[in-house]
Amino acid sequence: MCPKAEIGLLKGLRSIRLYENFLTGMIPREFGVLPSLTSLNIDQNLLTGTIPEEIASLSDLRDLNIFFNQLTGHLSPELFSFQFLEWLDVSYNLLDS
Repeated sequence: MCPKAEIGLLKGLRSIRLYENFLTGMIPREFGVLPSLTSLNIDQNLLTGTIPEEIASLSDLRDLNIFFNQLTGHLSPELFSFQFLEWLDVSYNLLDS
């Protein structure tokens, strides 16, 4: 996997599919600076921490799957305001309602 700082340089990236890889650590905030991203699938890993606020700035996001991790904290209201979002799955985490 490329270093976090370099992820933000992939401005034309449309899809990230890193599910079922036993990834650990926090969701990189740098995902939030990918203006073309429409699909983020990082489910079924061992990710911890909170969902970065920067994710809410992905205005073209259609598909967000982050289920079956160990994420904590609150769901930001901004996660429910995506204009094009068709699928959101945050189940099987440790999130507060």
